[in-house]
Amino acid sequence: MNNFTHKKDKTGKLNKKPHVLIIDDEVDAVELLSLILSKNGFTTEKVYKADDARNLLESAERLPDIVILDVKLPGTDGITFCQELQTNTRYNKIPVILVSAMCFDSDIERGYAAGAKDYILKPWSNIDLVDRIKQQIRNVQS
Repeated sequence: MNNFTHKKDKTGKLNKKPHVLIIDDEVDAVELLSLILSKNGFTTEKVYKADDARNLLESAERLPDIVILDVKLPGTDGITFCQELQTNTRYNKIPVILVSAMCFDSDIERGYAAGAKDYILKPWSNIDLVDRIKQQIRNVQS
């Protein structure tokens, strides 16, 4: 069993908090994102490169509700991995939000062209980040 399956809480009810897959090679960024999201009612899974995310997704019983993906990653970069997700029928309904310090218009355009639903610049505003994640999850549910 992995972290993408619903777990039961102390009362035996299924925990239906939104699941977020965080993919970033910066450990501090991952830990900060996980803390922010946990405090706002999300559960998180953390990986540090696209290959690990790919393996996790392939073995997941339940897919994440959203993916937060850094653009600069070792091995497969975030743009390429976002494109992979969008071309795979199992994953292409999962919204991807790219996060990056790369702030040129051309960088942001590449992110949207790869299929990202949003592009958030580092450093981010915690309130804005959480609001944008919730909005993308709502968009999929409606």
